[in-house]
Amino acid sequence: MRWKTVIWWTVTLGITSAVHHTIDDDLFDPSHHITEVNQQTLAPNPEEPSKEITSAESTTNSITTESVLTTDPLTTTETTTIKAEENTIITTVTTEATTISSNVDKTTVEPTTSDENDGDMITLIPGIPPDVNLPVQVGRSSEIDEETGHPGLDPSETEEYVVLTTRGPVQGFPWFTNPGIIAYIDIPYGSFQRFQEPTPPSSWEQIHQVKEHNKSCPQLQRNNYVGDLDCLTLSIFTPSEVVNASVLFHIHESNFERGSGDPLIYGPDYFVSKDVILVLPNYRLGPLGFLCLSNATAPGNAALKDLTLALKWVRENIRSFGGDPYNVVVSGDGTSGALAGYLALSTESNVYFSKVISESGSVLSPWALDRNALATANVLLDNIREISMPNITIEIADVRLIMLASKNINFAPCIEQNNHPFLSDSPWSILHNSIVNITFMIGSASHAGAVVVATINETLVEEINGNFGNFLPNDLRFVNRDSRTTVGNAVKSQYFGNETITLSHVEEMALYFTDSDYLGPAVRTARALVQAGATVFFYEFGFVGELNRVLDSINRPLNGTVRGDIVGYLFSQDGLRANEGTADRKIIDLLINLWINFIESGNPSTENITWTEMNSTSVSAEWWLSIGEEVAMRRPLHEDRLQLWTAIYAEHFIEHNAAQQNLPIILAVLFPLISWVGFWKPFLKN
Repeated sequence: MRWKTVIWWTVTLGITSAVHHTIDDDLFDPSHHITEVNQQTLAPNPEEPSKEITSAESTTNSITTESVLTTDPLTTTETTTIKAEENTIITTVTTEATTISSNVDKTTVEPTTSDENDGDMITLIPGIPPDVNLPVQVGRSSEIDEETGHPGLDPSETEEYVVLTTRGPVQGFPWFTNPGIIAYIDIPYGSFQRFQEPTPPSSWEQIHQVKEHNKSCPQLQRNNYVGDLDCLTLSIFTPSEVVNASVLFHIHESNFERGSGDPLIYGPDYFVSKDVILVLPNYRLGPLGFLCLSNATAPGNAALKDLTLALKWVRENIRSFGGDPYNVVVSGDGTSGALAGYLALSTESNVYFSKVISESGSVLSPWALDRNALATANVLLDNIREISMPNITIEIADVRLIMLASKNINFAPCIEQNNHPFLSDSPWSILHNSIVNITFMIGSASHAGAVVVATINETLVEEINGNFGNFLPNDLRFVNRDSRTTVGNAVKSQYFGNETITLSHVEEMALYFTDSDYLGPAVRTARALVQAGATVFFYEFGFVGELNRVLDSINRPLNGTVRGDIVGYLFSQDGLRANEGTADRKIIDLLINLWINFIESGNPSTENITWTEMNSTSVSAEWWLSIGEEVAMRRPLHEDRLQLWTAIYAEHFIEHNAAQQNLPIILAVLFPLISWVGFWKPFLKN
C-alpha cells in the first residue's frame, strides 16, 4: 500500500507548469476589497440572531444573467432535472432560511436541526497536474468478509459502539491497526444543491454501518470524473473509552480540487492513542466548492460553508462520542492550512473552535484567494460551451461536464458580494481591522516550495531568465513594467546572484518559491495575527527521514523538507507506523507531544521544550521553533531572506496599491465637499 500513498502525495502536491494572468481592471478593481470594517472579536462568542439567506444578483461582471443564470433558484419553483451517473440532481433550492448558531452553555448542547503597462504576468500557482492519476483510496477496517465483500468483524464485538446522533444512529468498529480505536466512517453531516450553501442531511432510522471509507466529492483523476454527489460526510476516530476528550478536526489537503478525508493517509493511531478524538471531513472541491459568481446561482465559498456545517455538526454531536464540544482544534496542511485560516477569520465558523494549526499554507498565500473570481468563472463557462453546446449555462450543465471543463483552472476562495457571505472582505483587511482571540500554531516546511520546482522544465527556465519579474507572486502590483522588472531583478539576485538560472538550481528555486508562496505569507499572517491580539506559536519543520514521502516523490536534491512531508510524522499512513527507537519515531513522539499539548491547553511546550510565542515588538523578537536534526528555539526568522520580501510587500502589495491608486479619486470628491462646507459655514447654525 505504501506506493499508493506515494502516488497520492506526488500528484496532490503537484504544481501546474505555468499560468498566465492578465489583470483586467474592468473585471477586478482592487479598491473594492478595501473597506472599513467595524472591530469584531474573532473568537467563540454567544449565539447571534439567525440570519436569513438572500441573494444578490450580479450585474457588473462579464457573466450576465443571460449567459449564466436562466432562473433564480431562490425565487422560482422551476425544476431542472439532470442525470449524472446514478444520481439525479434537482436544481430547485428551498427558500427556507438557514441559521448557524452557537450555544456557549458548557453544560448542555442543544441540537439544531495593473496597470495596463504591466504586460503578462506569469505566476506559478498550486494545482495538480491533470494528466496524473490521484487514486481515491479506500480505508479498510479489517479483512474482507467473503459473504458481504466488505471488511467484516463479528457483530458481537461491536454491539456497544452505537452512537445516536441528531440525525440517526451510527455504528463504530474497532480500527484495523488498533482495536482500542473505534472508527465511525463516512457519517453524513450535510447535503447540497449544486453551488449552494449546504443543509443538514435527512434523518435516518436504521443504524449507519460503514466499515470502509469510500466517499469523495466529485473531482477529476487522469481526466476522468470520479466521486459522489452524496459526499458531505465525516469520519470520527475515538478511544474505546473516553470522556470529554479534546478534538482534532483535520482538513485534508486538496489543492482545492482533489482528495478526501482518507484514514489511510490521515491515520488515527498517534493522536487517538493519546486520547484525542480525530475528525476527518469531506468538502466540495473544484468548481462545486469554489465557483464564485456572488449571485443566486453560485454565491461562492461553498467548500468553506461545508466545513462550517461539519464543525456545527461536531459541536452538536461530539459529546456523544466522548468529545468536548468546546475544545475543538482545526488543522490543515497546504491549501487546507489556508482553509483552516479562513475558518478562523469568519464569524460564520469561528464560534465552533478555539485553536488553529496551519502548516505550509495561510490566508495570505498568493494562491489562497481568487481576486478575479468572475474571470475564472468565464474561463469555466467557455470550456463548458466548447465541449458541449454554445448556449449552455452553468446552472443547467451536468456536474460531470462542469468538472471536466474545470481542468487546468485554479479555483480558490473568494470575496463574496451577497447578503449572506462567508467571506465579505479580504483576509488582509479582516486581519488589520479585527480583534482575534484565537490561538494559532503556524509553520512551514523548510523547502515547502520545492513542489513547484518539480514541475519546472527547460522552456519555463528560459522564460524565467527572460524576465524574472513575470514570475513574482500574483498579489503584487506595479505602476509599470519597469517597476516590476526592477523588483524581479532584485529578487533574482538574492537567490541566484548573477548566474543564469538552470534546472540544476534546485535548492535556490526551492527557497525562492518557499519564501514567496509559503514561508513569507505565513510570517506576514502571523505578524498580523499577533498585532490583532492572537497568540501565535511559529515553527519550521526540516526533519528528513524515511517518512518524507513528498520529498521522495519529487526526486530532487534538497537540504530540507517539502510541503506535505510533516503529514507522515503526524498521521500513520497505509496502516504503517514507525518502529520504536528509530529517528523517525523519535520525531513522531516529539511532534505528537507538542501538538497534543497545544490541542489540550493552547501551549505546545513540553517538559524538555519551552516554546516561546511570537512577539510583536520587533523582528528580532520573533521566536520560532526549528524542528530538524536538532530541535531548538531560534530568532529572528530567516531575516536574511525575508527582509527583502517585507520591503516589497510594504510597497507593492496589491491592497496597499489599491488604496494609493484610489487616493486621487477620494481627493477629487473631498475637495469640492470641503469647499462647499467652507462656503456655507457662516450660514450654518451651531
